[in-house]
Amino acid sequence: MAQSQYSVVTYKGESDDFVHRSFETKVRKEAKETAKKWVKEYPEERIYIEWFRGSDGQKGYVNPDGYSLTGTNWGAESNE
Repeated sequence: MAQSQYSVVTYKGESDDFVHRSFETKVRKEAKETAKKWVKEYPEERIYIEWFRGSDGQKGYVNPDGYSLTGTNWGAESNE
């Protein structure tokens, strides 16, 4: 079974595409816990979990409601 790589990334402001901080792991649960922690620590930042599976090049996002090709900000009010 191919192992995925998860990256928790944050962006400042609504229009900034520069990654402010990031955390890499191969454990989805650890990525989700980090995202939830950062929502509380950095409420002004947009927080996403990106994932990549090297065996076939599949990539996307882990959102609070599951996997998707489009990312959802973990810090959005509807996700808290």
